[in-house]
Amino acid sequence: MAKKDTSKLILEVAINLFSQKGYDSITIKDVANEANVSEMTVFRHFGNKLNLFNKSFTEYIYIPQFKYFFENNLTYNLKDDLLKISQIYQKTMENNKKIISIELKNNEFIPNSKSPLEIFPLTLKKELINYLLEMQNKGFISQKRNLEALAGNFLSINFGLFFNVNFLPELLKYNSLENYLEDYIDSFIN
Repeated sequence: MAKKDTSKLILEVAINLFSQKGYDSITIKDVANEANVSEMTVFRHFGNKLNLFNKSFTEYIYIPQFKYFFENNLTYNLKDDLLKISQIYQKTMENNKKIISIELKNNEFIPNSKSPLEIFPLTLKKELINYLLEMQNKGFISQKRNLEALAGNFLSINFGLFFNVNFLPELLKYNSLENYLEDYIDSFIN
């Protein structure tokens, strides 16, 4: 098996094990056994469990869906695109709620500047700024608007909605997530 294929296999096994059993319950040996490789192979490819977690989290949970959307599905209708980005964000976060909860709870991740919960929003923020700049150049966003602030606010609202829906549902119990997203995007573009 080629090195790239081995890495991919290890990542796929790791993300499945982490999401099923949690970070603390999984060892490199568990991943190696499930992937049918040696522990040394896992260490050679990823160095340690935290690197393996971060890489599997980033590769299989966040980046691919958004990268595909920005490369293939933009309509350049500001409201429609922002709503779709929000929907993908919410669905991605919801589908991976357990593993995100693990990362939020595990102190080992908090000071780590390479944590997926830090890498993902920074990557998405860059994509959003590029998109917003293009929309600004087309005249759909005022030249006076600070695009970095707009992108940061957009991500903060989306994360806040995800967090509230999943961890503080009483705050949002009188309205649907879709309504909150639409109301926010209407205020965002006006």
